[in-house]
Amino acid sequence: MWSDVEHYLQVARIAERGLFDVLLLADVPEVARPDKRPLLSGLEPTLLMAAMAQATERLGFIGTVSTTFNEPYNLARRFASLDHMSGGRMSINAVTTYSPVFAAHFGTRDLPAHEVRYARAAEFLDVMNKFWDSWEDDAVVADPETGVFADATKVHQIEHEGEWFAVKGTLPLPRSPQGRPVITQAGASEQGRDLAARYAEIVYAAHVTLEDAQEYARDVKERARRYGRPEGLPKVMMGLSPVVGVSAEAARERKARMDTLADRSGDLAELAKRLGTHPSSLDLDAPLPDHVIKGVRTLETGSQGMAQSLVDRALRENLTVRELLARNEKFLTVVGDAQNVADLMEEWFTAGAADGFVLNVDLLPSGLDNFVDLVVPELRRRGLFREAYEGTTLREHFGLPRPESQYRRVP
Repeated sequence: MWSDVEHYLQVARIAERGLFDVLLLADVPEVARPDKRPLLSGLEPTLLMAAMAQATERLGFIGTVSTTFNEPYNLARRFASLDHMSGGRMSINAVTTYSPVFAAHFGTRDLPAHEVRYARAAEFLDVMNKFWDSWEDDAVVADPETGVFADATKVHQIEHEGEWFAVKGTLPLPRSPQGRPVITQAGASEQGRDLAARYAEIVYAAHVTLEDAQEYARDVKERARRYGRPEGLPKVMMGLSPVVGVSAEAARERKARMDTLADRSGDLAELAKRLGTHPSSLDLDAPLPDHVIKGVRTLETGSQGMAQSLVDRALRENLTVRELLARNEKFLTVVGDAQNVADLMEEWFTAGAADGFVLNVDLLPSGLDNFVDLVVPELRRRGLFREAYEGTTLREHFGLPRPESQYRRVP
């Protein structure tokens, strides 16, 4: 049952058994088509993270939250609390929310424009970092003889005046085990890439060709370098949809069974929505029309990056709309045995297209079990995957630096 927390605890335990770095909790807090597309989970992700952290010891967690419909203080406090509670295993996936259906939940008649959402997100992350830094690392004294809990000179009130936020104050709890929870971002548009380059430590990307993935990784890391960020940041994690079997034939049979169960009745409408057009404008046996191709660059609702990747693929492979629907791959997909899957992962990793992968398995928990039992040993045999956890925090898993408080006074 999707609302049974034990299901999610089981998934977390399998991921930790496989020595994964992190479990990403995506969030789609709306019901656009309740008759056709029931939610896989309507449970709030940060509450799930708190439960799963108690059922694990080393596995990290990424929680998806909106910078468009939250306030920096609320999320800074929530994720700092989670980081303390988990011993330093938390990350925030900051998204700008492109759904007008979700916007209506907050009484918003019109969703803010794309560039407005990203401008607000940048300032949001800046304010959140200030809150996380408001306590210096050694601020806590905890002296039982004097009764002094913290050195007041090392606890700072932030004073931020910007376009979107005017904020004063400090968090009511000391700096978390990681200094700051890790920031994850998933933008592929021009503004999304720039936001990731400025703030993200982990970037979640979705490309289906090696060349596109290489270009994306080079671009976002070069932008980060120009912002003066440490070498190698952000880490690019590529979305991967593996269908794994004990043999390639078994994997193909599993995929075929899944395809027969999939509801394809809304595929054309879904494609049109992602491209920012109406289904009536798409001729199944013709290429994408020019106005749709040009329109994705100024898309105000929906993901610009995902729409552009669809257009790029259609143009590169000269696909009709029907052929584009037949691909139906939002993420890089591989169907095969452990060697097939490991071959693809090794190729993309060694080619600099990805620093790692985010798995979108076909079915939970069995798809994750298959990957852990079949693919992980093959990756270890090739020297591409750990034999044991070496650290305890998410930053240690990813080799990420621990940031100093920006308010620390240098002697």
